[in-house]
Amino acid sequence: MDASELAAASPFVLRQGEGGVVNLILPRSTKVVATGKRACYRRIEEPLERAYATASDSMASSMIEPDAAEGIDAFIEKRTARWPRW
Repeated sequence: MDASELAAASPFVLRQGEGGVVNLILPRSTKVVATGKRACYRRIEEPLERAYATASDSMASSMIEPDAAEGIDAFIEKRTARWPRW
């Protein structure tokens, strides 16, 4: 599902099937998803160039989180990440 399809999708579509956004988010780190959502909503009213700069800072600072290490380790070891559930 690309961005234009996502924008046009109904809530039902977002929850259903293999292409549903929920199925993309559920296996992710709860902490990383929450951090990403907060960063997105804080940047939504900023001019695009400034939003990119501040979002980049936010993403870089997230790399020191334990969840980042787990995600990288899981990728390298070709296994499913084991996220702590908060």
